[in-house]
Amino acid sequence: MKKEVTYKAVISVTLTALVAGFLLSFVYSSFEKDILANNEKTVLNGVKAVIPNADNIEGPISEENATYPYYIGKKADGSVAGYAILSSAGGYNGQNKILVGFSDDATIITGIVVTEQAETPGLGAKIVEPSFRNQFTNKSSIVPLTVVKGIKPEEALDAQIAAISGATISSTSVVTAVNSANEQAVNLFLQ
Repeated sequence: MKKEVTYKAVISVTLTALVAGFLLSFVYSSFEKDILANNEKTVLNGVKAVIPNADNIEGPISEENATYPYYIGKKADGSVAGYAILSSAGGYNGQNKILVGFSDDATIITGIVVTEQAETPGLGAKIVEPSFRNQFTNKSSIVPLTVVKGIKPEEALDAQIAAISGATISSTSVVTAVNSANEQAVNLFLQ
């Protein structure tokens, strides 16, 4: 009699798991287009934020000699207003995607936007806050940036980024992504 109960329990749990799996896949497939559209909208809004003088945006552009997709912002007269590269690096809890904006000659970072992150709320998730992100604005794209622990953002030197207290891995993730984007920008766009 005990074996019957065990088999019934196993069959019941298996059927429940199958039904739950089916329902989850149905829900995901139903909302997949909305999720992708939201991600694209977030990136496009980010591009507009990091290339503020652009009237038109071209991209995403992917090519063989580019590791990351990029965007070109153009003014109404067709001249280049700036560039944006969607880079990524591993953080504490997963990949962080960072959109990095550059000046028209690709020598200056015009800003960054975190488009996706999986960091710890209250710690690493502070990478999305302006107090951290604004440190990158007007930094050189030619000199690699470094993370420095134990300083305030206003104490950072030219190529330094003040780490978020208690979230050095998250801070380093963003700097790594920005440095990767810097390297690509210099290789592709430096005039």
